[in-house]
Parts: sequence; structure tokens; C-alpha cells
Amino acid sequence: MLQVAGEVLGAIRRAKTTEKRSMRAKVRQLAVSGPADVLAAVDAARGDLIDAGGVEELLLVEADTLSVSVVLAEET
Repeated sequence: MLQVAGEVLGAIRRAKTTEKRSMRAKVRQLAVSGPADVLAAVDAARGDLIDAGGVEELLLVEADTLSVSVVLAEET
């Protein structure tokens, strides 16, 4: 679970860095695609990911491989 949560949190941080945004910037939508066992690990870490990443909406989509999509909230 920790490895998967770390990968997802890393993707959030990379997205914020790429957009030159603060690590406190909100994530409007986080979509994680992957096999059922990966999604179960993300779901188990849901609260921590939402808190640490500033995530407003977390979507889980079953797929063959792990993929993370991050949409940052508008700056205020």
C-alpha cells in the first residue's frame, strides 16, 4: 500500500512542480487507473492522499496498468 500511495503522491507533487505551483495548491481532480489490487491500495490510503495532496475529488478506474492524472484547481 505504501509503495502505491507514494507513487500517487509523487505524481501529484510532479504535477504541482511542473505547473510551478506551491505544494499547498489544491488538486481539483485526481484520477488513478490500475488493476483492482492497486486501486484497493489507493482506496485504503484515500484519506492520507486527500490530506497530503490537497485533493478535492479522487476517481478510481480499473485498467491494466497504473496511471495517474492530476488536474490542479484554479489559483485564487
